[in-house]
Amino acid sequence: MGLGKYTPSDGINVDMVWKPPCVKQRSCGFRHWARCTVMSTDRVLEILDEAMGCSSSSSSGTGHSIKEVKTQEQFSNQKNGVNNNPTEAVDRSQSVQASPVKMTNNDQTISYKQTTGNDKENPSVKSDDFKLDYNEFKHIDEHARQAPRSAEESIETLAKYLAQPAKNDIEVVRALYVWVCENIRYDTDAYFRGTLSSLATKGGDVLKSKSSVCSGYANVFESLCQALGITCKNISGYSKGYSHKPGDTITYNQKTNHAWNVVQLNGVWRFIETTWGAGHVTKEKKFVKNFSNFFFLTPPESFIYDHFPYLNNNIEDSKEWQLLENPITIKEYSRRLKPSKQAREYGVKFTSHPYETIIVNNSPCTIIVETTGYPFQNCWYNLNDDNGTAITTGAIMVCENNKSCKTTLRPPQKGKYTLALNATINDTNISIAKYIIDCFAVEPNWKPFPNNTRYYGPKHDFIDRGFERSCINPFYECKNGKLDLLLKTISTPDVLVQLHDAANVDQKDYLIVEKNDSFINIKSRLLNKGYYKLQLFSKVDQSYTLAYTVLILNIAESNVKSKFPITYSSTKNYKCQLIQPLVRELPANSEICFEFTSPAFESIRVNKKKILQDSKEKWKVTVYTGESGELRLSGKPTDTDDNSYKTIYTFVIKP
Repeated sequence: MGLGKYTPSDGINVDMVWKPPCVKQRSCGFRHWARCTVMSTDRVLEILDEAMGCSSSSSSGTGHSIKEVKTQEQFSNQKNGVNNNPTEAVDRSQSVQASPVKMTNNDQTISYKQTTGNDKENPSVKSDDFKLDYNEFKHIDEHARQAPRSAEESIETLAKYLAQPAKNDIEVVRALYVWVCENIRYDTDAYFRGTLSSLATKGGDVLKSKSSVCSGYANVFESLCQALGITCKNISGYSKGYSHKPGDTITYNQKTNHAWNVVQLNGVWRFIETTWGAGHVTKEKKFVKNFSNFFFLTPPESFIYDHFPYLNNNIEDSKEWQLLENPITIKEYSRRLKPSKQAREYGVKFTSHPYETIIVNNSPCTIIVETTGYPFQNCWYNLNDDNGTAITTGAIMVCENNKSCKTTLRPPQKGKYTLALNATINDTNISIAKYIIDCFAVEPNWKPFPNNTRYYGPKHDFIDRGFERSCINPFYECKNGKLDLLLKTISTPDVLVQLHDAANVDQKDYLIVEKNDSFINIKSRLLNKGYYKLQLFSKVDQSYTLAYTVLILNIAESNVKSKFPITYSSTKNYKCQLIQPLVRELPANSEICFEFTSPAFESIRVNKKKILQDSKEKWKVTVYTGESGELRLSGKPTDTDDNSYKTIYTFVIKP
């Protein structure tokens, strides 16, 4: 591919739509992900998708293992035994550790201690041994950002300036990376107008113009490396950048659309992506400067998600520059899911569906996403049809804990959909990934989920609010139209509870909430078959915020259609638990036995009839209801000096 001849998919990165994560809390720039075990399938998945009920567009590939990569000369010698150095960099094979590299310019010499091993030796360092702490680069970063105009007269003078405080090759490359990312702007005008052929892309020209596209970024970085004898190479290939949409097919018949670099440090090849490290282009086609550490020496297993090398129309030779033990094919690359940069930084893993396109056929499909790093603080999804219309009842998200998230899809009709998964991690809202959902057949007897809910399960601070985690479940199946949900508590949180059916109709009259020092009991009646959503809010800093969301599947109508008695905040505050009657409407002119417990009252009233305490907590009295109207049950608290009574239950006498 000739430089400056990129098509309008030049690999501009628009992935960074949220605030980038704070690197200060990461001690290492590379993710050392632990092996995850998928959680056993629970009852909700058994009901919603028998054996997942769906498949990706093909089977999963590998290609995530890092190999002990070959040196530049080993790559060159593969071809007919010829030593053909593709980087045209200074030969550093002679005792480079013993002798500092020197560069002379205008009678001035710079030198720094070398750490790169002999290029003719097979490197023994694997990529997962290559650890970084970005905090250790503070002085290097500051030096690069403060480069004076006088240092920018030429590639050589700038390289000389940037290398001055460096103690090793890694610090040198870091200084070059920071300067290029901070000083070169992406030329969106040339890109979108299609005038790339007239754009400056050579290293020296880009230094002067301070503006270019990906080839210019890669060339100026390579030129700076060559000036200092750093082993560096330009890589051209395909990227999933600005113009890429999930589900797009990428083949060798297309022109390559991006360029980046590889450098060799400590015997290990690593990627440098200064174009995407500099910032991103918005939907309004504007370049936004936004420095990123992620594309500095990116590990190959992470880089391959959105970068695929293809040099000189040579498929076999290009495979080496994936830097993977098991290189993947372009078909595999094309079909693979592209996780966001932030998702990769935080160790998010896509356990069940590694491909961008998911086929749904006659049954639900559950996508499992796990985090091996920071926990999920919040999760949510957006499901849209092919016209961009939001589908609010075609999916649910269940989070059993803050390490795993399961999104179950039940599209309402045939067609294509886009599913966007999002999360809050480390106090940062991020886009995780986007899937294309291709629905060929709708589930028989399809019933809608409750309207779009961020996720079902406890919030990340559930325990901090005074609840025990051991007793919770994000999903309940109800077989008789009744659900009693008992939540154990550590303290006595002040709560509110809401119940809605799948059509978002408020079911508060069919809900009663009681509590004592060790639990909260939520009783509900589910009148119809289908899905319900129960939400628990707890009081934090004088306001009620969501603490827990439960999905309920009711498979049988309740045989009791009556509403619960009306309750009040005093009902919970005074730890009342109603034993009978558990219905709001009472027959007229009848004797009704009222029975409840509460440790808080010295006497009670049923309408105007006063009843003294006859036991420590249990109250039981029989009352004649009369003709019609309301019947109020009130109590006089033992901890007050006045004679006021607090209403705790209200019933309606039905003539």
